[in-house]
Amino acid sequence: MLDPKLLRSDIRQVAAQLARRGYLLDTGALQSLDERRRDIQVATQQLQAERNSLRVILDAALELFARLLERQPEHRDALVSAGNLHRRMGNPERAAEFHRQAVRLDPDDLTAQYALAEDHEMAGDLRAAEDVYRRIIELEPKQSLEAHR
Repeated sequence: MLDPKLLRSDIRQVAAQLARRGYLLDTGALQSLDERRRDIQVATQQLQAERNSLRVILDAALELFARLLERQPEHRDALVSAGNLHRRMGNPERAAEFHRQAVRLDPDDLTAQYALAEDHEMAGDLRAAEDVYRRIIELEPKQSLEAHR
């Protein structure tokens, strides 16, 4: 079995040992692949750092919405925005809780209705999403198409 660390640190020695056994190692191709691996590793680390920074920002935004909703629990826009943030953070079930509250406050608000339908879709509950879409069409058949564009 080949030692990956030895391949990276002393590819010539590995190539020489393999040559003695009758195997020709394409060191150029292997070095090229290792360079590519390193580039991908650096890019991955940068994306992880960016994701972590965004997570801090999103958590701070959620905290601000929580404070606002403590004072004004019926602030429909804050409910919709907090729900949207939860969905963006990969938590459609939590998002749906906020969007349901917004819909209860204003059942005619298509923005909250569409957000709730998208939560259900993301959570994989297509039957619930379809029910919400049917309600949207019942509310305003013409306006429902325009609102989603």
